[in-house]
Amino acid sequence: MIVMQLAELRRQINEKKQELYRYYREQGISSNVLKVSMDLDKLINQYIMLTPLPYYKGDTVQK
Repeated sequence: MIVMQLAELRRQINEKKQELYRYYREQGISSNVLKVSMDLDKLINQYIMLTPLPYYKGDTVQK
């Protein structure tokens, strides 16, 4: 289930990135660009929160 959520979030992130790029090219820095940028940040944060942390077995520091 989490894998499906991650895939959907990844798709939404890619769409927002394209939308942000398009708005920025058309409008420069505007309120629409800022809104899309903030939406993109939220999606990226959700993706990070759902992504499992890497697991390290044993000591990571060599003796």
